[in-house]
Amino acid sequence: KPHDFEAQSCASCHANKQLIESPRHSCASCHDQHDTSKPKPCAGCHREQVAHPVSEQGVCVGCHRPHEAQATCESCHATTHRHAKSTKCLDCHTPHGAKPPVTTGLCVKCHADNAAKAGGHGECTTCHANAAHTPSKQTPACATCHKAQASSVPQGHAQCASCHQPHQPATTPACATCHASEAKTQHAALACATCHRAHGPSGVAKPPSCATCHLERKGTKPGPQPAKLHAVKGHGDCASCHVSHELEPKDDRATCLACHRAQTHHEPTAKRCAACHPFR
Repeated sequence: KPHDFEAQSCASCHANKQLIESPRHSCASCHDQHDTSKPKPCAGCHREQVAHPVSEQGVCVGCHRPHEAQATCESCHATTHRHAKSTKCLDCHTPHGAKPPVTTGLCVKCHADNAAKAGGHGECTTCHANAAHTPSKQTPACATCHKAQASSVPQGHAQCASCHQPHQPATTPACATCHASEAKTQHAALACATCHRAHGPSGVAKPPSCATCHLERKGTKPGPQPAKLHAVKGHGDCASCHVSHELEPKDDRATCLACHRAQTHHEPTAKRCAACHPFR
């Protein structure tokens, strides 16, 4: 209307154009009404926002579509596995800093219980290298970091998870959990680590000799002495009669005859030799 200077609203012609995040934006926020050929750059207002690094070479309208429904993360990342079924992308990511710093601080937002007891495993990404989308996959073997322990582990203890939990590595079960019969013997009063170690590098490399604790009864001198506890000659090797977790010697006929073969037919009905031949 040539002589009517009241400006018409943009919607009078562009009724089908929705505004981005209305009412924060008006048509004039992005368009010069006398030159609509090119919209104003977003950075003119959003100076502190860093554009998504992979969104159409950093163009804001790759995600923020001015006149249509906003793009979702799945619009581009349809094949990306979620960290968990209920986890939303924005639980870990920020739109303008798409690659989050995968640190313990981020992980504990959901995994506070695990991280709080992690001990030397405090950095989640040490084991969960792909923590963002596939945290349970490609977890390295314990020996990757614990080489000394893996090389010195005794037989039957090769599975680290038998004693250690990844998120509570310092909390280990009592030896008696698996070695119940040994825990009931006369050596049970001692700590298992007195003679055994779970793995290196600290602790005893192998069980010490019996003489370390069982000194000669009479005339002992300071320091370890030969284990001559018994008056019977020829019984210097403790293992001939004793087993590690039983202090009392085995005196059954079969054990004694293993060495004393000449007595095979001696008192054939006797089940125990010590009844007549006491050790001490």
